[in-house]
Amino acid sequence: MTSMKYDYKFYIGCNDKDSKKDNSAQVLFNVQNYFLKTFGFYSMQVMHGAYTHIDNTVVTEKTCVMELVLDDKLYDLELICATLKELCNQESILVTTTQVEGGLF
Repeated sequence: MTSMKYDYKFYIGCNDKDSKKDNSAQVLFNVQNYFLKTFGFYSMQVMHGAYTHIDNTVVTEKTCVMELVLDDKLYDLELICATLKELCNQESILVTTTQVEGGLF
């Protein structure tokens, strides 16, 4: 049986915001521990990408994408992102939310 659920994706850069160097080993360790401790599960992907920073500098980095599919809406996204930014030394975290229909079969 299916029901409406919320699919959350958290896009977390792996470069340290201060040194600008790859810190993916520590970021992946911190993020996996946080999601497992906080939610009890997660799905993770590591991607390679690039973006243009506000000062027009082009930055390439690995991005950790953590995905959660939940029955209920998360109302504390700002707190979750503040914690992730501190754990991973990031300026910002991109979060997308999609309402989906799904279930376990």
